Amino acid sequence: MTQGSIGHSGGLGYFLNVIFNILNKKIYNYFPNPYFVLVIHLAIGVVYYIGSWAVGLPKHAAPLPSKGVVFAV
Repeated sequence: MTQGSIGHSGGLGYFLNVIFNILNKKIYNYFPNPYFVLVIHLAIGVVYYIGSWAVGLPKHAAPLPSKGVVFAV
């Protein structure tokens, strides 16, 4: 991965997180009970993962690090 693609991935993840939080805030204005929203999010996630497992979506191998990569613990 190049530095540009890592930056774009981080920026995209941050942007999607902001959008998710804004939508959650709007949802809580309509449904003030947070447990209801939690159960709906959980149900959608479970259905998505069971569905993808049932149709056998391809599993991707983890990318191998290049020789110049240093891992910090």
